[in-house]
Amino acid sequence: MPEQACASAPGKLFLFGEYAVLEGASAIVTAVDRRALAHCQPSPSGWSISAADLALEHVPLWPQQPAPDTRLIFVQSLLDVMAERGILPARPQHLIVSTQAFHDDAGKLGLGSSAALTGALLTALLAAADIDMTPGARFDCALAAHRRAQSGRGSGGDVAAALWGGTLDFGQNRPPEPLAPLDALMVLCVRAGAPASTGDLLASLNYRRAKAPAVAHRLAELVKFAEQAVAAWRAADAVALIGLADAYGEGMAQLGRDADLPIAGPRDAALRQLARAHGGAYKPSGAGGGDVGLIFMLRRNMNRRIMASLRAEGAAPLALSLHARGAAPD
Repeated sequence: MPEQACASAPGKLFLFGEYAVLEGASAIVTAVDRRALAHCQPSPSGWSISAADLALEHVPLWPQQPAPDTRLIFVQSLLDVMAERGILPARPQHLIVSTQAFHDDAGKLGLGSSAALTGALLTALLAAADIDMTPGARFDCALAAHRRAQSGRGSGGDVAAALWGGTLDFGQNRPPEPLAPLDALMVLCVRAGAPASTGDLLASLNYRRAKAPAVAHRLAELVKFAEQAVAAWRAADAVALIGLADAYGEGMAQLGRDADLPIAGPRDAALRQLARAHGGAYKPSGAGGGDVGLIFMLRRNMNRRIMASLRAEGAAPLALSLHARGAAPD
């Protein structure tokens, strides 16, 4: 059994399928090269954790006990689920974790840091316990822990991206299917505002849909667009994907208006017009709220004028690579 183990796992971007995936549709989610890090080593003084980006140093942890710090809820949830399944290392561990890569000078980026941390820590702890699990079993464990920490909310697409990596056709209650990268399509990620709480938006949407019939209609429209996007991706139809990205972005904005929720960020309309002016499309990624947005362009149409226009709008593309590798020992 190894004396210590290290692992990392990537963040994610939803390219298509936000909200629709919770209605049974497929989503396209891609892993990005911002990685959560996890290191574990035997601890003679019991379970503990250090996280420099949270200003935590050797904070005691006890599996199946309340988290000593609310910021550790995802770590505590994973330890609880692993304990219940009998797959924790036999010896107590000191955990060293970091999600610093999910922050920049402007603050936190909504790239799925909690799912990435769950995937990295699960991978490290399984290595420390010398336990080999199938990809499906690892996903089931990570998803159970992540959902418990989120009170059952969320599709699990972020967890799938963290564990499998690459770009995935993701749907609930079925294994994700890998999708090949499209050379003709360029997707730029921009900071469009402040991070949004996915859990809060989903809870509010579920409450409002019973009171606003237009919400159900708008969700059905997003389901249609999401399924069309998966078909277009499989057909390597970059032009169709740009049109669907524009339609999906408009649909998300309209869903926000119908449900009276801030799904569209304050800069989304300007970014959408900018993208259209250059032959592309803009949509939010994830639950919305103005955090991270995506510019879809044909690669052959990318030029310096587009980049200059984005910088002038205060939305210079983030240094991100898509289709990143999944959770792995380091």
